[in-house]
Order: sequence, then C-alpha cells, then structure tokens
Amino acid sequence: MIIGSGFIANSFMHLYQNDASICIFASGTSNSLNTDTDDFKREYDLIEKILKDNIVNSKLVYFSSCSVLNKNVSEITPYIQHKINMEKLISTHPKHLIIRLPSVAGSSVNPNTLLNFIYSKIKSHESFDLWINAYRNIIDIDDVVELSEKIIGSDTFLNTTINIANPNNYKMVEIVNEMEKVLGKPSIHKKVDKGSEYKIDIEPIQAFMTSSQKDYEKHYLSSTLFKYYQN
Repeated sequence: MIIGSGFIANSFMHLYQNDASICIFASGTSNSLNTDTDDFKREYDLIEKILKDNIVNSKLVYFSSCSVLNKNVSEITPYIQHKINMEKLISTHPKHLIIRLPSVAGSSVNPNTLLNFIYSKIKSHESFDLWINAYRNIIDIDDVVELSEKIIGSDTFLNTTINIANPNNYKMVEIVNEMEKVLGKPSIHKKVDKGSEYKIDIEPIQAFMTSSQKDYEKHYLSSTLFKYYQN
C-alpha cells in the first residue's frame, strides 16, 4: 500500500503498491524550504486520521529527514520542526518504522530539492548564495530503495527510527563544483560564511550497506550527478 504520488512514493510503487502488509506513507511536503503551516497541518491531520480510524493495521513506514539531526539552532527551520513532530506522531503506531533520508538524487521534477535547485541555477546562469561552511549528504534513490527494502523486510527494525545515508558528507562547494562539471558551465554564486555539518549515524544498517557492495568512497557523487543531470 502506498500513500502518496510524488518522487519517493513512485520509487517504491513496484515493491509495495499491492502489498497489504506494508504501508508506505510518502504524502507529505518534500520542500525543505517550506514554511507554510497549512501544508504541515494537512500532513499531520492525515496521519492523525489514519491512526485514529485504525486505517493501517500493517507496518507503517514513514520517510522523514536526516536534517532533524542538525543541532545548530540557527538552522532549525519550520520544515525540520514539522518532521520532528511527525516522527513523534508516527511513533505512536504499534507497528511503525521511521526512515530518515538526506538529499536524494533521482529523476524528480520537484524544483525545490537541493540538487534540482543547483542544477537549475547553473543551467540558467542565475546567481545564488553558496554557504561555504555547509555540508550535505547525497544518496542515489536507487540505493535508498535497495536499502529500504532490506530494512522494511527485517523485523529487527520494527518500531525504530533508522537513518539511510551516504557514509560521506560533502561540502556544498564540492557539490556545486561537481554539478558544474556535469553541465560544463560555471556557476554564478555569492560565497556566504554560513553553514555547518552534522553527523548521520548509519551503524545500524552497516551490514546491509556492506552487502550491497556499493562503493561510496571513490566517485559516488560525480557518477550520481552524471546519472541524473547530464544533458
């Protein structure tokens, strides 16, 4: 069962659309810059109704954001606070699983994702602020799906909150530089002395990551950006 029709929901459709034992909830706001309390309330109210009416008797899987791990007070946005509130609500379901994701690369039409934003700005020669002290974690949606399937299928992680992420964080400067290489164009940006880094604990899923034999160390960022953004 899939609740939602966006990028994340569609990525799991082939696995769980007709699976009555799993409910993937991916119907919330995906714009980390969103400050619209009405959008947040709609998602909260929908989950609250699902829980109140006991609509989902199967395992309820909710996709949250690794940004909730950011302890920098100046960077705790309304979106992050909303995700924190959603995690608390989801955790009241007797069979739940919360999966936190970083910035996910894939064929998404959402203009508000980090990578789509950078791509659009460089391609259209528009200026943007580049936080020189900021780090972001990038992972391919194909790797998210592969790891999520293993986690969802394991009772070990029932009623837990799990992070799925690349073992490496990247400086925003590096991400922009790699996108410039993909597009063959320089970016127009203003360097801003802002940003920070927070660590993402992926130790609980280390065995799954090892078994996938994915090399996150060498050219993962470059190959992932070329995969989805090369003209």
